[in-house]
Amino acid sequence: MTKYIRYILPLCVMLIGAASFWFQWQQEEVFIDEDIPMANPVVLDDDTLEAIDEIRDIEVRLSVLLDEPTNGILNQGVLNIIRSKRYGCRSGGLEGALWDGYAGNMSKEVGVSIEAVAEVDKDILGIADGLSYIHDPSDGSIIDVPHMVAVIDVLLTDLPIEDDQEIYSDIILTWGGDLESFLVNMENDNSDKVGVDEAQLYEYATSTMGSAKASYFSVEDFYADLDGVNIYQIMERDDLLLSDAIHHYYSSGDYKEREALFVAFYGGDRLIRKLVYDYMEVDSVDYQLYEASAKGDYLNSVYTFKSMMLKMKYGYDNEVDGAVRRIVSDVFLEKLGVMTGIEGGE
Repeated sequence: MTKYIRYILPLCVMLIGAASFWFQWQQEEVFIDEDIPMANPVVLDDDTLEAIDEIRDIEVRLSVLLDEPTNGILNQGVLNIIRSKRYGCRSGGLEGALWDGYAGNMSKEVGVSIEAVAEVDKDILGIADGLSYIHDPSDGSIIDVPHMVAVIDVLLTDLPIEDDQEIYSDIILTWGGDLESFLVNMENDNSDKVGVDEAQLYEYATSTMGSAKASYFSVEDFYADLDGVNIYQIMERDDLLLSDAIHHYYSSGDYKEREALFVAFYGGDRLIRKLVYDYMEVDSVDYQLYEASAKGDYLNSVYTFKSMMLKMKYGYDNEVDGAVRRIVSDVFLEKLGVMTGIEGGE
């Protein structure tokens, strides 16, 4: 028996080694199995999924009517249809007509009018008008869908002006316009307070802007502005339809970095800081820079349009103390995680 031990022991070692190698190989095979997702997607609530499905329904219906359009053309049409009820031709009046002039006209961009589409598909406008809110997956905050769609549509529309002017035109019609609207809150909510100082105004702006408190720049508008810019980036980068881009943005968890993605779109901390201060520190979006330009009239007309709407809606005369504008600028930048003032490199 003893003489066989020297043969049995090596054999056992070999068998154990082979078994170990087989087990390790099996583990490696499981690890690299491509059918297993690398990360779990964020679970979206029913209201958000329903809104995405309704947008996809509009896309399918319009795609049939347009006979296999490109994603770009289809997106323009879908955005126009959703936006037009509140920010466009179907909202009526001068404001609606001006919105279509600055954010895009479906007849020109797609080759067919909203009225013609509605004549063929009786349900498409009803589906679009039913879109209202989705929910932030993290905190459940509502996000204004038509507002977000208007932001995307503005960014997708090529304007007949130079790039350095177009960025200000885009700002006026998106988050810059909401900053201007928030100045109305600053004025109305603090005008009757005797001896209010800058520290109190700063506290008001910090606790109100981008919060659940009622204002013209509450969390539903704040998220709509930032997410609109970020979803636009996804649509452009990956040539995605609106519904797919929205689904990707929230289910992938990109929304958790909304502030950083927004700031990166505008070139980083230094450039977004300059844009905010340049926009908010003057009454006319730096007329000194653009009034000498032959195309500056276009930019000025956009700003005049926004100022006119504020005056018509809120009685706002756009004459706000520079210190108040600075406070609103600082608070907005802080909400984005950007350093302000001299500390920020001004």
